[in-house]
Amino acid sequence: MSRFLGLSLGRVPVVLCQLLIDCHTDTPFHIDDGDEWPSSGVFIVGGEGGTEAQLTALSSTTYIVDADTDGDGIYDWDSGVLNWS
Repeated sequence: MSRFLGLSLGRVPVVLCQLLIDCHTDTPFHIDDGDEWPSSGVFIVGGEGGTEAQLTALSSTTYIVDADTDGDGIYDWDSGVLNWS
């Protein structure tokens, strides 16, 4: 049996270090039985001025982080493929 993790209520404002950020999942994380990490899914964090970062699960072993650092709606930075552990 697989598991899905996501914010089903839509956008959730979070106060972190006195900053208001917007957190939501466009695509819920999917974790297959026996796996420790999600194999798919997207988690998005929005900040001030339209800046945004998204974490995308590529497989049960890898993910990537993309960021729009200037709020223009274009992801202009990425982490490259990273390992979950």
